[in-house]
Amino acid sequence: MRVDYDKEYALHVGSVLRFSSLLFENTFSRSIFPSTEKVLRLLETTNLDVLLCVLRFLFVVSKHSDFLDRYSRKYDISPLRVYIKSIVEAWDSFDMAASFHQLCLDCTLPAPDSFVTYLGSDRISVSVDRSKPLEDSLDKVLGDIRGWSTKYAKYVTEYAIAKSKALFIHRLQDKSNRIKCALIRVLVISIANYAKSLGLDSDIIAYESKVLCEIVKYEKLGQQFLCLKAEALRSLASIFFLKQIDLIKIISAELSLANAYGTISTIMNTAHDLFVSENTPELSTEETDFYSALFSFVYHAGGNAREIDSDDSKIFDILVDIVANCRSDESLITFITRSVRIIDNLVSFNTALLTNNRMELIAARFPTEIQNAKTSLENGTAVYPLQNMALIKSLLNFMRRAIMDMHLGTVTMKQPTIEALLYVFENAQHFGPSLFHPCYHLIISFISQETNQINMIHETGLSQSILNCLMANDLMVSREIIQGLPNLISALSLNNRGLELIQTLKPMERIIRLIFSAKFLVTTSKKKDEMGNIIN
Repeated sequence: MRVDYDKEYALHVGSVLRFSSLLFENTFSRSIFPSTEKVLRLLETTNLDVLLCVLRFLFVVSKHSDFLDRYSRKYDISPLRVYIKSIVEAWDSFDMAASFHQLCLDCTLPAPDSFVTYLGSDRISVSVDRSKPLEDSLDKVLGDIRGWSTKYAKYVTEYAIAKSKALFIHRLQDKSNRIKCALIRVLVISIANYAKSLGLDSDIIAYESKVLCEIVKYEKLGQQFLCLKAEALRSLASIFFLKQIDLIKIISAELSLANAYGTISTIMNTAHDLFVSENTPELSTEETDFYSALFSFVYHAGGNAREIDSDDSKIFDILVDIVANCRSDESLITFITRSVRIIDNLVSFNTALLTNNRMELIAARFPTEIQNAKTSLENGTAVYPLQNMALIKSLLNFMRRAIMDMHLGTVTMKQPTIEALLYVFENAQHFGPSLFHPCYHLIISFISQETNQINMIHETGLSQSILNCLMANDLMVSREIIQGLPNLISALSLNNRGLELIQTLKPMERIIRLIFSAKFLVTTSKKKDEMGNIIN
């Protein structure tokens, strides 16, 4: 293959594959499917960098669609099924003195220089000469096996397994290549988790899950190992996402999820210290990727394993403290947002929020972020950063859910929160519908749950502010906002003061004029295509 010897061409191919992965992950475009068969041909390459790009692309496709399942069922001998099986069997059949994760992470351990493979019932021992170029070595040791595979289809898998073994043994002598070989194995298991038609045995998946746990538990946290740990965490997260109960039990035990000194709790504590410290330098690309994978794992594990939010694990308190005290740096703001979403996913009973002032600590982050937005607006910033907007929206959605508990309503809606909401309503054009909508839904939920607090809503000026924004000024045209107007007006009309305020603004006249306006009718008819562009 050209990518095996032309480095510049291989870089171009890698760039196209990375772009294709991002394109499919963010648009789910079906137009990418016809090219997948061509991508599968690249599985035969000996260039590890290109191979990793191919597998990452296939992982994204397998995660977000059933295309690989349907593709594999079309063929008696699917190229992808053959490759997946060859990678797994290649690693698991090495006669090594050290386990997989030790061999890949500890480069002082010698790599094997021979392997055993099978051709039908014949057992063949093969030695690999690392002093020769890879292509020459493959031609020498695999010549006979390749010949049989071209004559008889039943030997195609045997040849693929032998080739994978020879490739890995030849590459394992180099430190960076060891990590790439390990990444290939981890990605293959991730793909097999999603694409069930690839036919890996459940015992193999269980064994591979333990291998992934060993990688995560490995204590050396050098930059070169973080990418491998990140892939292992993403693969483990897929098991929780797919709700594979037997494997979840294995992973929970291996990583000691319920233990404050378990692997995940320890790594989360390290992340907390890093995010909260004032003297920590900006995160590297590898660190950002690793901690993103860690938070993704905790999110999926939290929704399926009760150990995560137990009092013994301490992960809940770590997340609350990250929300309350993490710096608002551009590189860290996404982790605060993730923490809020994880807590929202963890909390199945709200009594956990009442202890240790947890709810107050989380709710206090909202006025802090609004104050930052206020400072940004006063300094002339035209557009507030999207990551900060996402954090504010996550906080609002979380608080809206929390106040449905009778014990958390008054804890959430304290004076700083009310002042922050007032600022959002007064500057609605700056924040846009995406924040205005959850803010006024928060008000509706609070009044519905705490009807005795409606006078407080009027006295603080919240009702006047939100109605002025909706009725007196030009309303931002949004289907969600229009649909929520009846509920808002009903909630504010629960006492005479609110009813009189609403009547002075003549809301029905305003609403009818609005919903029959050309601007709103055009908005309701608009849709987005798979690239995110608005179409009629």
